[in-house]
Amino acid sequence: ATGPELRYELANETYTRMTGKGELVGRTVEEVYEGLDPKIMEIIRRVAFNGERFTSDEIQIELDWQNDGHVYPRFFNLLYEPVFSPEGKPDGIMSFSYEITQQVVARKLLEASQDALKESEQNFRNLAEAVPHMVWTTEPDGRPSFFNRRWADYTGVAPQEGFGGGLLGQALGRP
Repeated sequence: ATGPELRYELANETYTRMTGKGELVGRTVEEVYEGLDPKIMEIIRRVAFNGERFTSDEIQIELDWQNDGHVYPRFFNLLYEPVFSPEGKPDGIMSFSYEITQQVVARKLLEASQDALKESEQNFRNLAEAVPHMVWTTEPDGRPSFFNRRWADYTGVAPQEGFGGGLLGQALGRP
């Protein structure tokens, strides 16, 4: 997009399809991205008219991407490069973007699952320490993975010592 109004001179098929706005050539950036966060428009102007390069990883842009009245976020890795006139003055912007929405959503789901697992493990440990009984867990191969304080009090073996060399069996009087 070039000139004082930042009109598209060129837009490849992938970019055009990504915007969901139909033909872009001849339209202004503001027309295409109606409702764009003013901060992002300011970045675009700084690149286009001050010649400042801009890069961003995982920038969130919320728009009505499909012209259906629904605003939703998409995530991008962006590179905005200034375009210079034949006289060497900044006069536009060239955008290179890669949509990473699926990767961001997948990462956030994984992080939420990991957080839930940590919380569940902590809840189990709190419960195991609160009951007036010996509690321990083992891995599928039989190796112990957790002993509560009551176990240590009863056996006289510190929990960290019970993790190796079959001490669980020894402490319980089993080979």
